[in-house]
Amino acid sequence: MKRRTFVVSTILAPIALAGCGGGGGHHGGWVPTDPTEPDDPTVPDDPTVPDDPTPVDEFWNESEVQRIVDSIRLPVFQDREFFVTTYGAVPGGTVDCLPAFKDAIAACNAAGGGRVVVPAGTYLVKGPITLLSNVNLHLLSENTTVMFSRDPRDYPTVLTQFEANPCYNYSPFLYAKDATNIAVTGKGTFDGQAGTGDDGSTTGNRTWSLGQKTGMQGTGAWLAWKAFNTANSDDGLLKNSANEATRVNWEGRVFGANPTFGYEFSQGRTMSTLRPNFVGFWNCQVVLIEGVRFIRSPMWEIAPVLCSEVTVRKVYIESHGTNNDGVNPVCSSQFLIEDCELNTGDDCVAIKSGRGGDGYNFTSDGLGGPRPSHDIVIRNCILTDGHGAITLGSEISGGVYNVFAENITLKGSAVYAALRLKTHSGLGGYIRNIYMRNVKMLQGVNTGNLYGVLLIDANYNGFASPATQSGGVRRYAIENIYASDLSTEGQSCPVPILVNMFRPDLGYTGVAGAPVMDCVIKGIKLRNSVFGPTTLTVTAPDVIDPPGTAGIIYNYGARSGGAGSRYLTPPADTPGLEVPTMINVTVNGVDRSNAT
Repeated sequence: MKRRTFVVSTILAPIALAGCGGGGGHHGGWVPTDPTEPDDPTVPDDPTVPDDPTPVDEFWNESEVQRIVDSIRLPVFQDREFFVTTYGAVPGGTVDCLPAFKDAIAACNAAGGGRVVVPAGTYLVKGPITLLSNVNLHLLSENTTVMFSRDPRDYPTVLTQFEANPCYNYSPFLYAKDATNIAVTGKGTFDGQAGTGDDGSTTGNRTWSLGQKTGMQGTGAWLAWKAFNTANSDDGLLKNSANEATRVNWEGRVFGANPTFGYEFSQGRTMSTLRPNFVGFWNCQVVLIEGVRFIRSPMWEIAPVLCSEVTVRKVYIESHGTNNDGVNPVCSSQFLIEDCELNTGDDCVAIKSGRGGDGYNFTSDGLGGPRPSHDIVIRNCILTDGHGAITLGSEISGGVYNVFAENITLKGSAVYAALRLKTHSGLGGYIRNIYMRNVKMLQGVNTGNLYGVLLIDANYNGFASPATQSGGVRRYAIENIYASDLSTEGQSCPVPILVNMFRPDLGYTGVAGAPVMDCVIKGIKLRNSVFGPTTLTVTAPDVIDPPGTAGIIYNYGARSGGAGSRYLTPPADTPGLEVPTMINVTVNGVDRSNAT
């Protein structure tokens, strides 16, 4: 089997999980000088340390992209097939086929590996499908559908994550732990049934609902919980358990069915409201997900944690529920996403590295150091309706660096930003060395939310109150963000770049009692891009002249990109903010370049 320009022949050699250790896993090429430096708020920048090396073309480094791609091996499998029907699976969608899937996977693994084949037909599984090493789960036909039960009690409690906070919760529908050389391939569909289930829609009354904290009532479905407030809900408790000062070890975060940790456990509640992810591989290496469809997910779709050498290729996702992100690398590296179409209810691609204390120390005991996500390539994808087409954060406390995205098409009316960077001084972390080129927004894209095509959201959900965030306050750094050849010509575009921030984070001292965080936003560069028609207006004292041609808007004290105090130029008292550079950038036919 060949992979682009090299032969995959060493798949069974020892594999180091290089991408999951404190910024390790480099394979040559240029890298950040010190990717962990900005995490400590007591340590200032060292002026004697040079900036990160700059490639010949600072807006793109093809050799670096090729280095990342060449470091990602495809899995190789023995030429054996294990049909789930041989082990008792019955198509039709009414008989529980999970035992047959388990037996076929176990037999395949015991034989040294191969392909577990699911023929044409609809198969119901009442619980998760757990892959083992050297197993390729293959959906044989476009008419092959695997439907997952909507009863939370069918899903055992396993080590997983919820919004990048590790915990024990309902198993993801497709799960693997500590596995090597695994794949999910084929032409068929995985259906999470997190919709009405009656009309096949991807929206509607979601059985796995966290937003309303309720679901379908009765035997075999969700019980109805009262509407918890954020502080007392399961997700609120989980986030608070990542607080660096009061951190609960992972073993103590037990949710799912029969939880031992949770707000109402003492009152007899036996089920958690935390939804499972669709694909949740944990600490796996050499992974391929190719050709299949995912629909109607209760939560994030493809969310590998602590994984390396991952390829997601020619995958179609359609799921528009709450938090229905498409692909979420969490503390993962050597990751390729290509030729996919992601039609999602939240971010299409969202790269994570843990929240608060978990991100700073991504091990169960909280002593292991950060596990940044890095060396990620995203190319030739159609991204529809996701809030951020490509997003970094907001669970970013462990850091993200070396991300390359190219040849991206945006569709749909719900896109907030082509590239969205989300953090705040309660999360800290860093976002460094991010590259995007050749992005086209098709007719119909209209953010309508006063966001920017490039959104630097450094006060994401902070609401100008970082001291109240879980874990206290930490520095963040957003550095070396390069974008070129973006086009919204003829499409509605509020503004090319929106910088959303809380001014005290950047060293502003004009607010009594506000923390001075010495956070950093610098090295933002945009080149060869055409925008329009823009829709954002700014009132006095900073009136756009001529109207509708602003290239950069600075937004102070607002939450998640919402309307705050907007200005065309940054105040002089924000030393941590460097004015973005725009080269050959046109807005509504007006040259808004500030550099050449």
